Amino acid sequence: MSFNASDASGAGGSAGDIATISAMGAHTLPVITSIVLRDSAEVFDQHPIEAEHVAEPARTILEDVTLAAWKVGFLGNADNVAAVAEILSDYTDVPLVSYLPNLSWMDDDAQMAYLDAFRELILPATMVLVGSHSTLTDF
Repeated sequence: MSFNASDASGAGGSAGDIATISAMGAHTLPVITSIVLRDSAEVFDQHPIEAEHVAEPARTILEDVTLAAWKVGFLGNADNVAAVAEILSDYTDVPLVSYLPNLSWMDDDAQMAYLDAFRELILPATMVLVGSHSTLTDF
């Protein structure tokens, strides 16, 4: 299951996760967390999906599917980080790959809240952490 943004450029987000996971021979269960507004070079803005609308489809499909792994990408805001972390905490035996994108385009307060929530709630469960070099260095 992949939690990630919808990115119409196809450069990342759920589109990238679907392509990557499919290339590895697995079926992706994408859960959209945000709609990212970008062109081929940069992100301009995003609109997070409400936390309950992130959690509900994930919990619904998890009722009858067995997962091989989690992929956490950009979650949109700190509320969504908390919602996803709550779901992950119910499946601690499933490996987690987490991604930290470059968030320099976000408002400073929103960025700090996101990173603090990620550090506290997602990072402890992460088996593999990947991301933007500058974000990982700062993180």
